[in-house]
Amino acid sequence: MDNGGRLPVDGRMIRTLFHRSARLVTLIGLLSVVAGPSTRLRGAEVRPERVPGGGLQPDARVDAEGRVRLVYLSGDPQAADIHCVSRGPGRGAWSRPQTVNSQAGAAVALGTVRGARVALGGGGILHVVWNGSSKLRPTASGSAPLLHARSKPGADGFEPQRAIGGMTRHLDGGAAVAADGRGTVWVVWHAALPTPPPEGDDETRRAVFLAVSRDEGRTFDPPRRIDPPGMGVCACCALDAGFGPDGSGWVLVRGAAGKTQRGMRLLKARAGSLEFQTTALDAWELNQCPLSTSRLGWAQGSALAVWLSEGRIRCGRPGAADPVRAVSEPGRKANHPVVVPLEGTDSVLVAWTEGTGWQRGGELAWRTVGLNSSSQDSPVQRLPGVPVWGSVAAWRESDGSVTVLY
Repeated sequence: MDNGGRLPVDGRMIRTLFHRSARLVTLIGLLSVVAGPSTRLRGAEVRPERVPGGGLQPDARVDAEGRVRLVYLSGDPQAADIHCVSRGPGRGAWSRPQTVNSQAGAAVALGTVRGARVALGGGGILHVVWNGSSKLRPTASGSAPLLHARSKPGADGFEPQRAIGGMTRHLDGGAAVAADGRGTVWVVWHAALPTPPPEGDDETRRAVFLAVSRDEGRTFDPPRRIDPPGMGVCACCALDAGFGPDGSGWVLVRGAAGKTQRGMRLLKARAGSLEFQTTALDAWELNQCPLSTSRLGWAQGSALAVWLSEGRIRCGRPGAADPVRAVSEPGRKANHPVVVPLEGTDSVLVAWTEGTGWQRGGELAWRTVGLNSSSQDSPVQRLPGVPVWGSVAAWRESDGSVTVLY
């Protein structure tokens, strides 16, 4: 049929173009969800964003130039890989991912409490710690290995992973890493004692251990126990650690005295000391592990802590006169909080997950929280899409806004 020299009309081609256009519209819609809508809360603009590559359990640090250094998990949740990316100020594109673990499938995403944690040391060196997967050979004590890898000084990539848990046993809840930027690196974890006690292993006899490096992670001292006997440690919960601006060392951990006393405990050592004092931050009567994570931070020279207690996220300044604040709303199944100080204010941004659990994703939630009684909190904002085994990272950008990654 003559149509005046125009291209012939093909019904199958039209249908193909229609379906491709529909897929493109759907993809554009999905990308808008991945980026998430920005919101302006009291004191900050907050921009939610998905982990690059659909990754899980992000952890990030921002260096002095405003460059974000991010690690996250991907792949099989039982034998995952750890990737590291970076981007400069202004939310540009992420760099090409580098693999942190030197043996494939060395990390664990199951439970959302055993994934990679990162610290920024001197000269921009990154330190990453994580619980080893069952794909790896057990340690001499029969435990899954606690692993550390650091970025190559002055070069791309990471040095080979190595186990530093010594003869501690029954590694379970996640570890933490802290660096003071002057060569000192702490790796902190909890485990059963190297020698089984006569009474047997349980949470009441579980302990907190510290391995110290004084040469930016090239070597570590043998593990030492730093908790007081009788405190106990909730086996499946992750702990956190950090250095204060004055050089003091802090460890935030969930206790397990009497198997039911699961309140948060703070272990603190003065600058240059490895003698720790213990403070109870709250009390929680619970005869099971809540499978939780917690975070430390600092604002205007004061320590910040966020954690889960009695089903709600709590925020407080350990040692300050301000009361501990309940941040999340009752009945929302909150977990995995992070905290970001808001520059020039007496408020912080707290973000967390809601509705997540074993093999179950949920929602991202966040709000600004005042640190004294005269401050007002913003309403809780929520966004769906936290994946199974997902958690949250957040940081302040160079322009004062906050990115929340989920």
